[in-house]
Amino acid sequence: MSNEKYPRNELWVRKTYEALVMNGSLTTFFRPGDRVTPTEKYFIEGEVLTLKFLEKPGDEARGFVPIINGNSKKARVVSLNKKNIEDFVDEDFEGSSPDVKNTTQLKYNLGIIYNKPIDEIKEVTRINVEYVE
Repeated sequence: MSNEKYPRNELWVRKTYEALVMNGSLTTFFRPGDRVTPTEKYFIEGEVLTLKFLEKPGDEARGFVPIINGNSKKARVVSLNKKNIEDFVDEDFEGSSPDVKNTTQLKYNLGIIYNKPIDEIKEVTRINVEYVE
């Protein structure tokens, strides 16, 4: 296990979803905010990411560093879509986890994961991947 700062070319995933990533069925991920414009945490279409799994989630706002387990999987970013959370449609949730199939579920999921009130989650980036190994 490692304790590390978030590298730009990695996508960290909750341990709950590890089996879905490893079997290739989870291909759509959502992150709050703008992950398209070059910032500290952005992605580029076509780049290969290493998906890693959180053994213990952190909390950036509180300075808690996450713990990553030793498993990983490579995936290429197929598409990125940044939009207002209310503008996602049913097709945007294809390939997402079983607990995130509409905007209401997405709001609560991101609220829980990022410890934010759901009314603060406005702009969201959808990341679609294909596995390369």
